[in-house]
Amino acid sequence: MLESVRMSHQLAHKSVKCLNEAGYQAIEILQNSSWDERTRVLTKGRYSHYRDKTATALGDLADFMNDKYGKYGFFDCCVIHEYSDDKGPAPRQ
Repeated sequence: MLESVRMSHQLAHKSVKCLNEAGYQAIEILQNSSWDERTRVLTKGRYSHYRDKTATALGDLADFMNDKYGKYGFFDCCVIHEYSDDKGPAPRQ
């Protein structure tokens, strides 16, 4: 999602690092975050040009992933998980 706008590698790296530190690779955490919280995280990562639009898109993404994949839908660096039980996903081996 951050790649859809022109930015330096350093800015993209810092923004993604802040998103990960906030735990937003877990859909449940992202979905439970407010628009203001997502905006603050993006600002911390110095991602300010399209910050508002991206904060909205992240919330929409969380809703989509939850609707499509359920309570334990996680996305993190394109790692695919299988569901082991109701405790959450187990990494695919």
